[in-house]
Amino acid sequence: MDQIDVEQHGSVLEVRLSNEPYNGLSGTMFREYVETLQSASRDDAVRAIVTTSAVANWCVGGELGDLSERLTTGTLSDLLHESVGDHDLSLLDRRFDRLGPGRLVLAIRACHKPMIAAVNGPAAGGGMALALWHDVRFCSERALFTTAFAKLGLTAEMGISYLLPRIVGEQVAADVMLTARRIDAAEALRLGMVLEVVDGDRLRQHALDYAERLAARPPFGTQASVRLLRGSLDRTLEQQLDQEWPYQVAAFSSPEAQEAFRAFRER
Repeated sequence: MDQIDVEQHGSVLEVRLSNEPYNGLSGTMFREYVETLQSASRDDAVRAIVTTSAVANWCVGGELGDLSERLTTGTLSDLLHESVGDHDLSLLDRRFDRLGPGRLVLAIRACHKPMIAAVNGPAAGGGMALALWHDVRFCSERALFTTAFAKLGLTAEMGISYLLPRIVGEQVAADVMLTARRIDAAEALRLGMVLEVVDGDRLRQHALDYAERLAARPPFGTQASVRLLRGSLDRTLEQQLDQEWPYQVAAFSSPEAQEAFRAFRER
């Protein structure tokens, strides 16, 4: 990996964003991140994932200088496919692609291991979207969040217009997107964008410890819960109930659940 560092701590996989000096969300980083998650999804030894940063910024979105220079020779869509390396897409699929980076977002959401973000510094544009796609987010007092797009005459991408209203409500989401203002750690906590603000020196270990607590739970029930929670806001109550019960039946029959019931009876 060129812009991703990976380290396993027991059942917890730490994925460090490492594109010096600013941690721009390049096509290489995005592709490597998704590939890492896809590998972790297939690895039963991985039960939780923590995304950290190897530099002072958490992730500041697209590398604008590179974008503005290279767009003189092609469209934004051409540049995306070139930088990400969509070798599995045909020429026709690339030319008429309506998902763009959303294709990679869907790949991230397909990883049903609990995902925790430890945001140690600025998260802007696509970097903010990437942080929000985690199930649980912690940040340090140095964290700053901004959609950034409006200041550049751009609009939303990576599903941030879908996710942000579901986290902070429609009115606040409109304010955050249309003004592209900065949100500091204290406001991010108040708005529910992060679960907790942690001292910067302890942030990484705090997120790893939290992930280890999740990893210690029976894996089937945990991963089923992740899948249920992520899809809940897109379903009716009846549809959600229809999703819940088959998972519960399967979880009840799992060896981990049966062992837990035996231990409970013995107590």
